[in-house]
Amino acid sequence: MKSHFLLATLVFAAASASAQSANVCPVLPAVELVWTHKAGPDYDLCYAKPPGSKETIFGVFLGKTPVLDVAKATVIGAGEVGGYGVTWYKQQMEPGVSKFARQTLVAFDNKRGVVAHIWVSADTEEQLAQRLGVLKRIKFNTGPADK
Repeated sequence: MKSHFLLATLVFAAASASAQSANVCPVLPAVELVWTHKAGPDYDLCYAKPPGSKETIFGVFLGKTPVLDVAKATVIGAGEVGGYGVTWYKQQMEPGVSKFARQTLVAFDNKRGVVAHIWVSADTEEQLAQRLGVLKRIKFNTGPADK
């Protein structure tokens, strides 16, 4: 009996986590990626990964205090994420960060001041182009719940 209760609890917890990411994380186009969601005290983190993989294809921070300081960042060029025009910035070169890495901010038209900080990394220019194509087609939800 205890094992049935434990199994039911684990299934409910997994379903709740999946539902939370579905409500907060942007909607992915029809691609082989899934979200891993982590909630913070006043922000949400969404990591797009291939099913069963630990590799993050791209990530999305949703909150009021992104770590990207555009005043100090190096501009790479223009682009689009989820229907929003963006400026891409060079990502800090740290161990494990690809030379095909970039990041951007999306400022939503909302009164809460929530922004999306998006980062993407790739091993080749072709891989980067594919990942940017996916980001172009994501759909942002109305934004994370007020916290």
